Amino acid sequence: MLSFSFFLRRKAALLMMVLLLAGCVSPPTRLTATPSATASPLPVQPPSATATLPGFRTPRAVFPTPRLTPITPIPPPLSQIRLPVEVRTLVLVGLDYSTPYAGRGDAVALVFYQPRLGRASVLSLPPDLFVYIPGYTMQRLNTAYAVGGVRMLADTLEYNFGVRPDDYVIVRLEALVYFIDDLGGLEVTVAEKMPEICNDIPPGRHLLDGDQVMCYLRYRIGQDEENRNLRQQEILRLIVQRMVSGGTLVRLPELYQNYRNSVESSLTLPDLQVLIPFALRLGDASHLGFFRLGKDDLETWEIPQALKPVVFLPKPERVAVQVQSAIDFVLTPVPNTDRLLTLEYELTISPTPTNTRTPTLTPTITPTPVFTQTLTPTTSLTPTPTGSITPTGSITVSPSVTPTPTP
Repeated sequence: MLSFSFFLRRKAALLMMVLLLAGCVSPPTRLTATPSATASPLPVQPPSATATLPGFRTPRAVFPTPRLTPITPIPPPLSQIRLPVEVRTLVLVGLDYSTPYAGRGDAVALVFYQPRLGRASVLSLPPDLFVYIPGYTMQRLNTAYAVGGVRMLADTLEYNFGVRPDDYVIVRLEALVYFIDDLGGLEVTVAEKMPEICNDIPPGRHLLDGDQVMCYLRYRIGQDEENRNLRQQEILRLIVQRMVSGGTLVRLPELYQNYRNSVESSLTLPDLQVLIPFALRLGDASHLGFFRLGKDDLETWEIPQALKPVVFLPKPERVAVQVQSAIDFVLTPVPNTDRLLTLEYELTISPTPTNTRTPTLTPTITPTPVFTQTLTPTTSLTPTPTGSITPTGSITVSPSVTPTPTP
């Protein structure tokens, strides 16, 4: 943690929360918007002959075998999850290393959403969860993307949690620092004193800047992953509220252009624009739920002869309960409140952002004396040209509204 400031270097990255909300709509085409602007399709689950109920996703039957000998037995895939076809899934990963390193997923979450009912849920997954990475070996969940990219990450989630994401957002966590500052900070209720590396933030309600929010998100006492997940979910909820309040979503095109070059995602700006009515519904607290894996769902295990030996082994039957609960949440309809009307009104009256940094130049016609030389023959012993000054009019550009005569 002493080198934490190294990871907080500010650089532009795609708006984290806007991309999260973008998962709340089913876009027509799944593309990959990479920093190199090279588009590629999202990894697709291969066909399976496994039987399933009508209207539900078909669980995958075959996965790649490990190429490295696992140090602990590989559990069977989680196949009892019932995921309706109308429920969409997004995986959100926050990377902890700076470019150009691939980085490990310091924050991993599955987001389920039902556009028709206007509900979404977030299931936080501990990055130190020791799981089977198909085609690789048993290893921490946070290494799946670093080892095999989006395809291996999708395989890992499908094997261990029974769901394969439809969309993905891979964003570097230090990018959130700049974005939080862009929003003017976040008012956070701190439950306990944060350490010196977090500027000794005392308990109470405080306006935190980007650096403080990032430290608040990442700090963990020992193996208390559950507490860290709670803090991450709190920040996520605050960002949602800030984004949908006060007409902030009017800035969506501007924010997308400012942050789009440092993220890997299957979502595009048109996807984000389509989701705005749905995103407003998430401003109602009853439409957004949060779930996590707690102590009853995990068991602590030490990796033999490892530098960081302590990891968490999932209890499959308990993990299945949490995953299914997050899915069932978005399938339960709830009425809209007056909060939605307020958010819609704020968005309607918000002015469209304009570029005011550069003054607009209005062409005006201003008489300007221009000195030109005209040759006129004269009678003399030695014919010589004489110069004369002739004032002429010309069109010039003046930033002033009222023409100013030239002396």
